[in-house]
Amino acid sequence: MASGLGYFFFLKKDSDAEIQKLIPANSLGLITINNVSEAIKDYSIYPWWDEANSLPFINRLTEANTKIDSLVKVGVLQSKINENPVYVSFHLTSNNSIEPLFFIGSQGFEWLPTNIKKLANLWFNKELLFESRVFNEKLIYEADVQESKWGFISLGSYLVISTNSVLLEDVIRAEEDESNRLMKSEMKVEESLKGVSLLLNTDRVGRLRNVFTGASEPSQSQLKGLINIKIEPSDAGLTFNGISVSNQTVDQTLPSNAVINVENFIPSSASFVRWFGINEPQNASLKGFDISSFQALQNSEICEVNIVLGANTMSQVLLSEVSDVSEMSKMLEEISKISRAEGDTLFTESFINNEIRFVNEGQFLGAAYGDQYRKSGKPYYAFFNNVMLISDNIDALKTVLVDYDAENTWGRIPEKRRYLDNLVREANITQLNNFEFYLDPLVNSFNPKWKVFFKDHIQLFSSFDNFNFQVNEASNRLIVSAELTFNESVKGLVVRNNKGTNEPIKIEVGLNLVTNAYGNGKLITKPYVVKNHNNSAQEIVFQDELNQLYLVDRTGNILWKKELEGRINGTIEQIDYYANRKLQYLMFTDSAVHLIDRNGDEVDGFPV
Repeated sequence: MASGLGYFFFLKKDSDAEIQKLIPANSLGLITINNVSEAIKDYSIYPWWDEANSLPFINRLTEANTKIDSLVKVGVLQSKINENPVYVSFHLTSNNSIEPLFFIGSQGFEWLPTNIKKLANLWFNKELLFESRVFNEKLIYEADVQESKWGFISLGSYLVISTNSVLLEDVIRAEEDESNRLMKSEMKVEESLKGVSLLLNTDRVGRLRNVFTGASEPSQSQLKGLINIKIEPSDAGLTFNGISVSNQTVDQTLPSNAVINVENFIPSSASFVRWFGINEPQNASLKGFDISSFQALQNSEICEVNIVLGANTMSQVLLSEVSDVSEMSKMLEEISKISRAEGDTLFTESFINNEIRFVNEGQFLGAAYGDQYRKSGKPYYAFFNNVMLISDNIDALKTVLVDYDAENTWGRIPEKRRYLDNLVREANITQLNNFEFYLDPLVNSFNPKWKVFFKDHIQLFSSFDNFNFQVNEASNRLIVSAELTFNESVKGLVVRNNKGTNEPIKIEVGLNLVTNAYGNGKLITKPYVVKNHNNSAQEIVFQDELNQLYLVDRTGNILWKKELEGRINGTIEQIDYYANRKLQYLMFTDSAVHLIDRNGDEVDGFPV
C-alpha cells in the first residue's frame, strides 16, 4: 500500500487551515496532491512505476490526468483542475472495504452545482441522472455510476467527491463540529517541501489487519496519534521519514532503546524480524519464577525472528544477549523441574553442539515478554555463547541454529549485512519484513476478497524486496523512518540523453537475467526463473518440442534434462513439498502431475 499512498505533497498553510476543517476523524490517512500532472511526471521516471501503476487507485489517477489534459486541449475544460490542489482521504466503510474521499480545490472559480454536473457528464462520457438530498442543511448530489452511488458536494473552495456518498455525511459533520475532525485546531502540521507526504492516523491503521484478514480481534498498534510522513522515491524504492504532529496529546509508552546486536543469528530465510527493548520489570508472576530477575539478566535488546515452516505459517524465535548464562540457565532449569508433569524426566536434546531444553509452562513467554506472546505455546530454549534462543516451536529454533552454523545469516551475507548497517543502530522499535519469505504467508492470511486482489497484482507485490520500519521517541514526539525496496525484477536500465542531463529518455523494465542455453529442439514453454535453494542463485527451467525439461544456470550450463511423457500445461511452480526449505518443481501434463527435485528426479510418489 505504501507505493499506492505516495504521490503527493502538502499545500501552503492557508490551504491547510481550510482543509483541516473538512477531514473526518475516522480517516485512515490523508494524502495530498498539489499538482497531479507534475506528481505523475516525477514518479513515472522510476523503473518500478509501471508495476505501481497497475494498482486501481494509481491507475485511475493516471487515466484522469490524461483525460483532463485532453479535455483542456480541445477547449471543453477551461481550467486544468489536475494542476489544482487535491487531497485524498481513505476510510473503512465495511469489514473488508477501503474507500477514498477526494477534495479538489479551486483557483479563481467556484464549484457551482451546474459546473459539477457538467464535469461529471464529461468525465463519464454520458448523461448522468442526478438526484439531490439534504443532510444537516447541506445539499448532496448523487448519481449511479458503474454500480456505485457517487456523491458530490461543494464546501468552501473544495469539491468533495466519493464513490460512497454516505462518507460525505462525515465531511459535513467534520465541518460543523471540531470533535468530528481528524486535525484539531491546536494541532500543527509541519509545512512540507515539494515532494510527497502522508498524514497517517495511526489510531485507525491498527484496524487494517482486520479489513484484510476478516479477524474480529482488535489489532494493537505500536504508534499513536497523527504522523506527518515525507516520502522520497528512488530507483531502489521508497523512503519514508516522519514526525508526529505537534501539540497533540499522546499517551504512549514505547519500549526502551534496543541496539541491533544479534544479526549473526538471523537466518537468511527469516520472513519478519523485530527488535525491541525490554520494558520496566512487570508485575507478572509465574509459579514463584522471578520475572524481574529473568529480565534483568538479559541485555536491553530482544530480537524476534519469524520463520515460515510449512503451510505458510510463521513461527517465532526470540533472541537475546544474556549477561550471566550460568545464572539464567539455572533459573530456567528450576522452572523446567517445577513445571514438568509428574513422573516425566527433563527434556533434553543435543543439536549441533547445543542442548535444547523445554519448559512445560504455556504462560511463560507471555509473562516474561509481554501480552503479544500470551498466545504462544510451551517454550524450548538453548544457549549459544552468550545468546539465548527461546521458541514454542523446536523446528524454528533448530533452523536458527542450523543457519548460524552454516553462516547463512543476515550478519554473514555481505549484501544483507550492508542493508542492516544502514539502519539506525539504536531505536525504540525496529521492524524488518523480508518479502521473499513474508509475502506468501501474508497473502494466505487474507480473506477471499483481498486474497484475489493481491493475486491479481502479484507481479507488483512479488517485486517487493525488504521493508524496514523504525521508531524513536524524542522530546515527547515520535520520529519514524522506513524504507521499501524493490528486487531485481523491476530494476531496469535507464538510458540518458546525449546532452548529458539527468533526464531519462528511455526506461527498459524487466528481469535482469540474460543467458545463452541450447536445447535439442525449439522451446514450447517460456523460460521460468527459479531459485536454487542451496545458494539462492537464479536458474531457468523450460521445455522443448521433444518434451524434454531443462534446468539451466545463469552461465548457460545445462544442469540436467529430463524427458516427460507430454507437454506441460500452465506454469512451472516451485514449492517446498517437505516444508524443509528445499524447493521442488511442480508441473502438469495432460496425463500426469510431476514433482521433480533439484537433481532432476521425481519426488517419491510422483508422477501421479
